[in-house]
Amino acid sequence: MAKYIDNKTGFKIIEVSYKEITSWEGFGICDHCNEKINLSINHFYIPVLNHCVCPKCKDEWERNAKFYPEDLAYQAKNIEWLKKYCIIEGEEDLPRLIIYVLYDHPSDFPNHFLIRRHFILGGRIKPEKGAFIVSNDLDFLRQKLKKMDLICIPRDETDDPVIIESWI
Repeated sequence: MAKYIDNKTGFKIIEVSYKEITSWEGFGICDHCNEKINLSINHFYIPVLNHCVCPKCKDEWERNAKFYPEDLAYQAKNIEWLKKYCIIEGEEDLPRLIIYVLYDHPSDFPNHFLIRRHFILGGRIKPEKGAFIVSNDLDFLRQKLKKMDLICIPRDETDDPVIIESWI
């Protein structure tokens, strides 16, 4: 089963098996060094690059990666694509209903607007850790949500003041 790997880049890295790589019709070749993938060890999908790499190239990328918040939307799109082919550990029982909440400079991202997903799970709302998409441009985020064919739900007066609106 694929699983997220802790790292210090600010981006997600997902450990994947050869079987998972071939499920999305990957060719079993590292996207960085072009070496054939060793079937006996897991490799790593880096969604922000849309690359699958060997352990050596993952380590090298981690050392040199530079975090840009505007890349998080591309990363999120690629993670959603990956979920069509494999289950990511810890997300086995994620719900089908997701509420996308648009925030105005929350305390964990004081210089940005952001979208954070909230999952409806077992009758509870479970917020995503971190951010789904981050931007300085509120209209850009709204356009992203519209392109996902979501419907805007206006802010309720009892919502936290940093919540602008929600989308389902």
